[in-house]
Amino acid sequence: MIRRLFPFRKKEEPPDELPDGLAFKPRQLSYDQVHEQWEKLRHQLGETGPGSAAVNPGWQPYILRAAAVLTGVTLLGLLGWWYSQTRSFTRLEAGYGQMARVTLPDGSEAVLNGNSTLRYRKSWRPGQVREAWLEGEAFFHVRKQPTPTRFLVHTGGVQVEVLGTEFNVSTRRGHTEVVLQSGAVKLVAGTPGKTVYMQPRELVRYSEKRAEFRKKTVRTERYLAWQQGKMVFDDTPVQQVARMLQDTHGLTVRINDPALANRKVTGEIQTRNVDVLLAALATLLDADVQRDGNQVTITGF
Repeated sequence: MIRRLFPFRKKEEPPDELPDGLAFKPRQLSYDQVHEQWEKLRHQLGETGPGSAAVNPGWQPYILRAAAVLTGVTLLGLLGWWYSQTRSFTRLEAGYGQMARVTLPDGSEAVLNGNSTLRYRKSWRPGQVREAWLEGEAFFHVRKQPTPTRFLVHTGGVQVEVLGTEFNVSTRRGHTEVVLQSGAVKLVAGTPGKTVYMQPRELVRYSEKRAEFRKKTVRTERYLAWQQGKMVFDDTPVQQVARMLQDTHGLTVRINDPALANRKVTGEIQTRNVDVLLAALATLLDADVQRDGNQVTITGF
């Protein structure tokens, strides 16, 4: 049996300078050619996936079109500019079953759940919009500034805007959930932008496929328990429990009994050790739970 731990890490930054002495003959490129080279460079830098571009993703089509039609603008100029921008960003990753805590440039704090990534500028100037890009799940404690300054989290097609608050954001499987513990939050998504305002103890769920928000009042403790290394279930379907284990611990769960998959459970289990977690889950479900590497099989008695 092989088990692997994936500790969180800060991704290495690109070198400070591009090679000197390179000369390229200017030529006009098609939009597709520029787009292809853009994606190749992102892949080489390890900056692949949604929200990982060093510039606002919404600007990319306009930059590409401009580079494709302006005579005398070289591909090197465009890619060199984008390459230089990546040096000003920090990327933090939390592996499966891990957590990562970071203090942001303004003194705010973020805690990442397993299988999550956060990207932000290395420094935020006074009065500058504070921005971060999230893939996965994180809890934010936003520090108020002497002069009100916008704090934005971009994730899963949703823009979360706050001034000073505590909230949890989770983006998984085409859905984004925001749980507000204190303060006030404004969510914006879609084109034209749909806006939802949140109050403490509210959960808002956004579906990328349906492009719609849904809001309800919740017990926030359940959604914040992961920071204490716990999973809290409150009438939670076993199928959803299986998805949670896959998203945060990288486990592929197979439920042999359809009736068991639809059962709802209530309880609390520790998540810091996977084997202890699965043993507790077996007790909670009154079921047989077997693990082979990252494959887990649940069978009813």
